[in-house]
Amino acid sequence: MPEEDSKVEPLPSTTKAANLKAWVHFNAGILNNCRTMHSDPPEDNGEEGYDPEEAKKAIERADPFEPRLKPICDDAKIKMSGKNEHASWTIRLVGDQTEYLTEAGKVVCHGVVVLRSLIWPGSFTLYQNGKQTTIYVGDGTKFSDKMRPFPLSPPVLNADPGEYGEFVLPEVKELSPEELQAQIDAAFDECWGGIDTEGAGNISADDVKKLAGEVKTKMAGAEEPVEINEEVFDEAFGDVEKNEEGNVGKEACKAFISANINKL
Repeated sequence: MPEEDSKVEPLPSTTKAANLKAWVHFNAGILNNCRTMHSDPPEDNGEEGYDPEEAKKAIERADPFEPRLKPICDDAKIKMSGKNEHASWTIRLVGDQTEYLTEAGKVVCHGVVVLRSLIWPGSFTLYQNGKQTTIYVGDGTKFSDKMRPFPLSPPVLNADPGEYGEFVLPEVKELSPEELQAQIDAAFDECWGGIDTEGAGNISADDVKKLAGEVKTKMAGAEEPVEINEEVFDEAFGDVEKNEEGNVGKEACKAFISANINKL
């Protein structure tokens, strides 16, 4: 694959470059040792009759260099699955494939040749009118038919370290209707005296609303007062029995709050 500063001339047109036979390996191939060169053998390994030159030739025979300017269409096919094999490169001409003649008499094409390596997923070479660049977006892993894009089953998560101890969810006790009513009665009786300060035995609608808020706050164990839903209160309070002055007696008030404690 010629680089911009190489002296390969003339460079092929864009349409002619859209053919695998027009491409060769310009750089040295990667050997099995993951390098482009073999490491030199030791000068002496302690064996009688050892020859470092012969040792180097043996290394090269076991892992030979790829010939320079080898056509990419001669690369070995990759095994996809089972007995299926596929060429290790794909090529496409994308965009406007029409060739145009410039005022200078040069033939140009505004399309782009996209050369994709299937051996190194994520490697693409782009070519247009004599200019080329290569980009790679990947994790440096070669293709293998044993690779899978997603795990068939999620990985096993390690247990938490012992110093964290065993996490136990707090037990949430669900109150029975009788236990809930007992809590309401206790909170109501404790708050009633603070509202009916004169001991009249009945209180106004505003005091009922205030009392309901204090009962909910005490039952929740909250430090801040619990707000009452005004709309729900007004709708439910219309059916409460009242005296001529519009006040509500203690028992009627307790029954109202008990019936609507979860809605208010």
